[in-house]
Amino acid sequence: MDFDTIETLGKIAGIAGIAFGVLLFTFRGVLQKNIFPKLDQRQGFVLIRNMIIAASLLAALGLGAWIYVETQKTQDTLRKSVVAKSIVGVVQDENGAAIANVKIEVTQFPNILDYSDHSGKFVITVSGKATEYIDLILKHKNYEVTRKKVKVNYASTDSEIALDPLSLKAIRSATPEPQQPVQQPRNTNRNVNTGSQPTYSPSQPEVSTRPSGATINLVYAGDSYGCTLDININVAGQSIRPTGNSVLLHNVPTGDQDYSVTGRISCGTFGFCDASGSDEIYVEDNATYYVMWQNQAFTGLCDIGLVSQEEFNAIRGF
Repeated sequence: MDFDTIETLGKIAGIAGIAFGVLLFTFRGVLQKNIFPKLDQRQGFVLIRNMIIAASLLAALGLGAWIYVETQKTQDTLRKSVVAKSIVGVVQDENGAAIANVKIEVTQFPNILDYSDHSGKFVITVSGKATEYIDLILKHKNYEVTRKKVKVNYASTDSEIALDPLSLKAIRSATPEPQQPVQQPRNTNRNVNTGSQPTYSPSQPEVSTRPSGATINLVYAGDSYGCTLDININVAGQSIRPTGNSVLLHNVPTGDQDYSVTGRISCGTFGFCDASGSDEIYVEDNATYYVMWQNQAFTGLCDIGLVSQEEFNAIRGF
């Protein structure tokens, strides 16, 4: 009968139930020996107190072990069920030239996007199960919107899906009107006698020697779990995959600019998550922006983004 009860407790509460059941029957056996009449008041008090303390400690340890085991099972299930794949492609025009700053959206994942860099390359990271089709939407102000359907097989061993070059068709502007010939102004100064009329030519454009954009510092301040970030950051068409906790991104247009961050965050025994995020930041030359992320419980996904120095100080309480 005792073993049946322990088995029932084990099915209900796992390790914690078994530990509690064993302790319960042990104490019951001690009480059935009827030794208390042989003990004085102090000895009986000490015995009962020690039994209560031992029961509490054992129950707490068993409950903690059960919580740890269940948490590991949940994380293992998520790792096996959710798989991340990176879709890598290059955007070019009809002549095969790379196009930068093309916005790539995913219809099925509105929070995932990327911008092509100066070489036309983009990386989109998606997560899922089995096999599915996703729709990429490519947008640029000078080109027609283009859609591309991509088959993603999450069961394959390849971590990347390489696409053939994606060609965008330029938006054709209306045929300009023919320019009228420029008439040379007549010399109306009768007091000046020259052998020929002066000629006029358009002035040469000034060549700017200033850099084409701002240089910003992207920083990851670290975390308490020792996580590593394998991410791609795109700010206004300028992309970088950081190899350290602080990197410089050059030639970024100033002012309000869109950005996107995609990739994976690995935290050792704590597991990993597929990270993605996009928003807008105000870009200033030599400014610092911090990478911050937050886990979505029991989904295998993380939210990630960039914050300014002032926002970072406010979050950290500086």
